[in-house]
Amino acid sequence: GQAPAGYVGAMRHRWLIDVVTGGLGGALAAVIVVVNLVIFTGTGRGYETTIPDLMDENPFLGVIVLCILAAGPILGVWVMRRRRRTGQTT
Repeated sequence: GQAPAGYVGAMRHRWLIDVVTGGLGGALAAVIVVVNLVIFTGTGRGYETTIPDLMDENPFLGVIVLCILAAGPILGVWVMRRRRRTGQTT
């Protein structure tokens, strides 16, 4: 049989909350990591360095920064979904 409509709606709501909060939290964490990485490496103007400037000055670090920025929201959603599945959040 099919699940009741209220159950499906609640599951969609939880999924949406996980995607939004996990994505935003992961993005925020990624930005914090990237800013500290750029400051720590002494590249350019520190936290004021733009991605194009970073790619011109140190392409390897630029690729690392882009990977971290892309992975942050994905990992954030994964963590939120995993926590929900294991019952660590409500």
